[in-house]
Amino acid sequence: MRRFTRLAVVALAGVPLIWSGGATPAAHAVVGLPAGFSEQVVVSGLTDPTSVEGLPDGRIVVLEKVGRVRIVKNGALVATAALSKSLGACSGGEQGFLGFAVDASFNTNRFVYLYYTRPVTGGCVNRVSRFQFNAGSDTINAASELVLIDNVPGTVTDGGSNHNGGDLEIGPDGFLYVSIGDSGCDPRRNSDCAGLNDAAQDNSILNGKIVRIATNGTSPSDNPYFSHGTSANCRLAGLAASPAVVCREIFANGLRNPYRIAFDTNTSNTRFFINDVGQGAREEIDRGQLGANYGWRCREGRIANPAGTTGCPAANAFVEPISDYAHDPYGSAITGGAFVPNGAWPAAYDGSYLFADGTEGAIYVMNSAGAVNYNAPFARELGYVAHMTFLPTADRWALYYTDYGAGALRRIVYNTPAAAPVSNLVLDVITPKRVYDTRSDVGGAGRGLMLGGTSRLVNTQAPAGATAALVNITMVSPRGGGFLTAWQPRTRLNATSIVNSPTAGAAANAAIVRLDGSGNFNIRTSVSTGLVVDVMGYYRAATGASVPTGRMHAVVPTRLVDTRVGASASNSYAVSGDHLVIDVIERAGLPASGVAAVVVSATAYSTSAGGGYLTLYPSSAARPPVSNLNTAPGGDRRSNLAVVPLANDGTIAAFTNNGSAITLDVVGWIGSSSGPAFSGGALTLIAPTRRIDSRTGLGIGALGSAVRTFTVSPSPIPAGRSAVVQNVTIAQPSGAGNVVAYPGDLATSAVTTVAIGGANQVRPTFAITKLAGNGSNTLRYAANVSTHVIVDFFGYYS
Repeated sequence: MRRFTRLAVVALAGVPLIWSGGATPAAHAVVGLPAGFSEQVVVSGLTDPTSVEGLPDGRIVVLEKVGRVRIVKNGALVATAALSKSLGACSGGEQGFLGFAVDASFNTNRFVYLYYTRPVTGGCVNRVSRFQFNAGSDTINAASELVLIDNVPGTVTDGGSNHNGGDLEIGPDGFLYVSIGDSGCDPRRNSDCAGLNDAAQDNSILNGKIVRIATNGTSPSDNPYFSHGTSANCRLAGLAASPAVVCREIFANGLRNPYRIAFDTNTSNTRFFINDVGQGAREEIDRGQLGANYGWRCREGRIANPAGTTGCPAANAFVEPISDYAHDPYGSAITGGAFVPNGAWPAAYDGSYLFADGTEGAIYVMNSAGAVNYNAPFARELGYVAHMTFLPTADRWALYYTDYGAGALRRIVYNTPAAAPVSNLVLDVITPKRVYDTRSDVGGAGRGLMLGGTSRLVNTQAPAGATAALVNITMVSPRGGGFLTAWQPRTRLNATSIVNSPTAGAAANAAIVRLDGSGNFNIRTSVSTGLVVDVMGYYRAATGASVPTGRMHAVVPTRLVDTRVGASASNSYAVSGDHLVIDVIERAGLPASGVAAVVVSATAYSTSAGGGYLTLYPSSAARPPVSNLNTAPGGDRRSNLAVVPLANDGTIAAFTNNGSAITLDVVGWIGSSSGPAFSGGALTLIAPTRRIDSRTGLGIGALGSAVRTFTVSPSPIPAGRSAVVQNVTIAQPSGAGNVVAYPGDLATSAVTTVAIGGANQVRPTFAITKLAGNGSNTLRYAANVSTHVIVDFFGYYS
């Protein structure tokens, strides 16, 4: 990482080379961690750990520079390496296994990417390859290697083994980003070494660059030199490429040793920072920018190269770093970096970027405004931090990092509190509105994937005083099987799933989410996906013991409308343009007045021609750009809970974009200010609690021929409550069908809570269900298909 001469690698006085090896240092005592933070050893006994990444299923991957991929599973190091290679002399200095990335579609294809140094005649070169994990295994199939980039000059014939760069990241655009160093000495030999090496300005080689390729090795057509008059594919050519060509794979140039790059997972935009190691004066952080030239060898940080600038253009020809620092006293080798997940730590850290200097053993904080107080590091005495990333523990986010010198994987955690109980809430219903959409940047989401294993802070545009929101969360075109969860920012993670990803198209589910004081909640996904959030209403504290506004009146589930059969007096709906108008007032248990909104379990049945979506809204309003549920092609059926404001004439509207049939079952209604005094129907939210899982025999057995009765009291639902808030999930069904949840004092029910379109699917549906009226506090679950059922309780109504 440091100075390089033609004959040898020379360390700065008192500063070891980054991969100098030697004796393992004594256990360190971290200095300067802010109050509430602590450091923990995850695993030790590693050999020269360089990189750490998480897999979507919770396993952790650690690279050992000597040529091994290791797996940490359930907090322990798997004894056998997932992948190992004999690197010979190509694991000395700054060579070896250097970077690792996980494919955006890992849940489907099990692809991963490795940056490593390999031997060739006369020295070593750098290679990037794609591998595949063996199914159901902690091993990588070595024979699956697909070489994407190769023959990038590493060791030069006159000595040295540094400036390889070596990081890999998958961006939200789905492309693979690679950081490559300048090789220390110019591989083409038309300039010199160290501060006189102009390889970073030579676009006929990949050294000193950020490279962007598709995951099959091809170059994106919007790379800056893709259509250059002399452009060519250089990814396998190395020095065999003509000096006259310009490499199509280049995303940005002018970098000395871009050792680590980090993407901002708080947005779907392609936003990333580059940690570029300096020569003898400055370390720098650059913002990734298509076509940027960051100035090396002409610039070092924000200053002119102290070694000389002969032949260099003016400084304004280059993109300046967003931050840089002098070697004394702040360190001399910038290493790992990571963006703090918004909502994970105290609010002051939202929008922040953490970065380490390995020689100083320090982590610094760049705040959301781009400012760094180098005199007040986040922590010191951390050992040699080579790489860092945020990963979830069982109940909170943690900053994981590799301590190269000590051979350990460590993490820094914050003492995140549990969400406080909240009760006596009433609902202010609104015409549904979209607040977040990664396809169109609504809500500042950015445009692109939300990558698996990451989280987002979503603002619901809540009014002052709102403590929770009723939302609809949609996964759009997910990259494989997985799920997402939601929880209150700056509280412990919620492991209970809200939405499970579909096999195709999109899947939605309603949820009541706790908000912070700014109207935000957090979402985390285990699979890369598009994300959409719509709001149906906001919960606030009730203003009086019997004020009727916003209180929930649970009713016995009753079919309101079924468009699979013709309209009639008991099945009242009418076509109006592109939508249906449905009579609600004085039907299915609703009174003639005092109703602000109807609470329904909605089910859509797609046509064979294609999937689509359902939107429910007050018939007096223009159709909002939102959806309540989505169906896949081929006769799929899906259900979801919806709270729909009524028009003045007591009707609602229903729109389907593909002619799908629908059923609506009323499970309750929300009172308005014109209703009579009512002291019940206030919501209490509890920590999500799993009480039924028929796969393990928890609560009840499998559904099908038997109706199962479950008593919800005394835990977590106290006796004497009117209704429960639950997530009911179908798992491993034998075929298409439905599950219904209903009060335990009813013999049967002909409505639908969860609908499933085929065998072996997983389908959760949010539900509000009236409890038995006989004081038994029981629910019943029944199905017309053999299936397992999983039930998580989220709250209850007084």
